[in-house]
Amino acid sequence: MSANTTIQEGGKDYPFGPVKCLMVEGDNGEFYPWYREADRALDSLSVDKNGIYRASDRGVYGWDRVSVNVAQTDRVTGRDPDSGDEKTVTVDPETGELVETVVPVEIRIETPPTFTGPYDDGSYINFTGLTVAAYGVNGDKMLDVPFNELIFPVTTAMPGEVIEVFDDELVPPVYLLPVSVGNTIAEYQAGEWYRYYYSAVTGGPVYVVCLVDSSTGNGESIFVSMYPFSVTYERTHPSGWDSHRVTASGGISVYGNYSAYVGGGLVGANLFVNGGYTPISTNQPIGLVNAAILAINKVAAGEAVSVATVPVQWSRTGDGKILETSFEITVAGGD
Repeated sequence: MSANTTIQEGGKDYPFGPVKCLMVEGDNGEFYPWYREADRALDSLSVDKNGIYRASDRGVYGWDRVSVNVAQTDRVTGRDPDSGDEKTVTVDPETGELVETVVPVEIRIETPPTFTGPYDDGSYINFTGLTVAAYGVNGDKMLDVPFNELIFPVTTAMPGEVIEVFDDELVPPVYLLPVSVGNTIAEYQAGEWYRYYYSAVTGGPVYVVCLVDSSTGNGESIFVSMYPFSVTYERTHPSGWDSHRVTASGGISVYGNYSAYVGGGLVGANLFVNGGYTPISTNQPIGLVNAAILAINKVAAGEAVSVATVPVQWSRTGDGKILETSFEITVAGGD
């Protein structure tokens, strides 16, 4: 209590304070805590969706009036504050008691489909062999999802963004990532990540080629195009270096019977591919520039495939929430 409390006894005031509360005897002989009204401020609450509403978040002691306008359902799902599990709560129709059921929070591909490509553009995706499992909040496997419960939002193979080039001289395949204004590519250098944001691209399409010498772990990336090009990008270092803009232009280079405009240069071993950082681990005896020239010509000749992401969904038992995962396929052609 912020102020002293005075108790009157026999017509005489006896001050106390500061005190937090008084224990007052009730008519039944039990003692109950009594607080000053100013120390127990109340507020009204109006809610239109399920959730946890703490009076302390509003800076008050509690609610004196609560108005609820939430769509009625026979179940509700939330996070158990003690265990951290996500649970769906229903009512037992016979006893009226609440029944709590732990539900999965994610699904994962256990086994990808037997065939993952390369597919022809527009052909039907074969999901045979695909297995999916559901996992709880602690990462423990909860159940194998029946195949007939899986949902496939995409069933037709379409070219993806990241292009793979297969060739006897390029094993494992070289990866090319198209460069366009506004997109971001990240790469790994000397144990740290760098971000490259492209603000201008002329003479496209322009690609980034990334190679790594698997024997040393040293890698580098380079721009390549079939046309004269210029790329302006902003590099940002995660530890706080100031961003700065760099412009890279390409000059004509020749490898065997192939030619291309090659130039610029990121230095790194990894690219941001398909929504995540993907290491490119190739060992190219013909060298970076020659590999880039060969790769871009294979793309131009249609002798390459692209990597596409295929989503897989499941409406989980309990509340029907859609959980999603994905796998990759290769598709003839690319952007």
